[in-house]
Amino acid sequence: MSKEFYRPKQVEIGLCVNCERCYAVCPTKSISYKGTQRLIDYKKCRGCLICVTVCPRNAISVDVFKENDILSVDVIAEKCSGCGTCVQKCPQRLFQEVQYVNKENKSKKVFIVPTSKYYLCQGCEVCVENCPEKAISIQKFKLEKK
Repeated sequence: MSKEFYRPKQVEIGLCVNCERCYAVCPTKSISYKGTQRLIDYKKCRGCLICVTVCPRNAISVDVFKENDILSVDVIAEKCSGCGTCVQKCPQRLFQEVQYVNKENKSKKVFIVPTSKYYLCQGCEVCVENCPEKAISIQKFKLEKK
């Protein structure tokens, strides 16, 4: 039986108001920013959950992880061409079309996996291997070897 670990999930973009309280209180500096996306580095995170307690919008929820559980399916919106290859190739059909507004205030379609569906990802990485723009990465929970 594999051991379970409690960790914060990735920060929910729709709820986050960019107050940066989570970033400021994190003792291991595990929270970073990539465009509009807030990421948690699970190699640094110790599961203290201080970030969860200071978030005024409850944008960070707690989840239970086991080794190799899928933490996120990240799409770099700036790189995504909107070709839909990920939609066609994903055996779980997890990708959904969204509108992305870039720095020049131009809108384009991109495909993402909503955070609420990460748990459905089987980690096959077919999307990663077939993305012509190399815009997709999958982050898995890894235990730090001591």
